[in-house]
Formats: sequence, structure tokens, C-alpha cells
Amino acid sequence: MKKVLIEVPDSENLLKKSGHDAVWLKPLPALLERKKLEGHSSLTLMNDIIHSSLKINLIGTELMRRISRTNLQVIELYTEAHNWKEQFEGLRLEKDVLAEEKGSLEQQLRLISAELVILKASSD
Repeated sequence: MKKVLIEVPDSENLLKKSGHDAVWLKPLPALLERKKLEGHSSLTLMNDIIHSSLKINLIGTELMRRISRTNLQVIELYTEAHNWKEQFEGLRLEKDVLAEEKGSLEQQLRLISAELVILKASSD
């Protein structure tokens, strides 16, 4: 089994925020790490590991919350876009129907005008 040790100095956060980007701390230099390991008791080392694991879990939880929030926003935006698309298609169909009705009314107007001309000519 391979062991991995994660150390975070008490004076620093595991995650620092720079605007909206998360920036991981740089690892401690190897010599400093060895000296700290030699100076730590196994209990302190275990506490450091647990503390680091908790911080990692908190970071993971925050990232999952952000992902969930983003997924909800994507779903809402997709639904809104779908509604706009349906509304657009409905208005386009209505425009086509109105254009056909306009053409039909114009044709009826021409026929009535022609009949009116014929009636005036026959009455004179």
C-alpha cells in the first residue's frame, strides 16, 4: 500500500481564492518536509492528515455545490431557450397564417372591385 502525506502550514489555507479561481498552495520544499516529519510525533502527524483530509472534503463539498448550482442554471436556461423557441415558432406560424389571410382578403377585394366596376358600367 502506498502512503501519501499532505501537510498544510497552520498559517495558510489549503485553498486561497483569487477572484473566482481557486489556487492550490505550493508544496513545501522536500528538506523542510523531512525535518517536519522527523520532528512530528505520530499523533501530530495523524492530526495533520485528518485536518488536511477535512479541508479537502470541505473543498470538494464546495465544488460539488458550485457544480450543482451551475447544473440548475443550465437547466433553467435550456428551459427558457426552449420556451422562447416554441414562442418564436408559434409566432412564425401565426405570421404565415396572417399572410395567407391577407392574400385571400386582397383577392376578395379585387373581385369585389371588379364586380363594382361591372355594376357601375351596367347601371350607366
